[in-house]
Amino acid sequence: MVPASTLAGVDDQPAISADRDWILPANAVRDLALSGNPFWYRLLVDEKDNILATTYEGRYPPDHLRNAIRFRDGTCRYPGCTKKAANCDLDHRQPLPDGPTSGENLWALCRHHHKLKTFGHAEPIRLGNRWVWRIRATQLRE
Repeated sequence: MVPASTLAGVDDQPAISADRDWILPANAVRDLALSGNPFWYRLLVDEKDNILATTYEGRYPPDHLRNAIRFRDGTCRYPGCTKKAANCDLDHRQPLPDGPTSGENLWALCRHHHKLKTFGHAEPIRLGNRWVWRIRATQLRE
């Protein structure tokens, strides 16, 4: 992610990778932008710069919302999991049809933790503005 203010020379905020593994100093970002051969992915936002506030019809979010969620989350949202969000599923916290396809209701979960949630072995619970997980004990059969 590169802030437009950095590209315009207004400030010196660094570029940040979507997985938050590295940053690129502002002067290097501007040099790259002027090189004539940079690769850019443009993420469009609304007039309030809040792409995550939009709700979409259907199960799957459009690419720009998917990218925004993966950037926001960085990694799987299950506590302690470090799987990069780019390699995660986007899960509806509140499943369809009850929950919307929106930034508020979607989060990155790796396939393992997504399955734990889907099959009822782990349940996300909202506590104020954060989420905790209730783990359900499974019964072993002999």
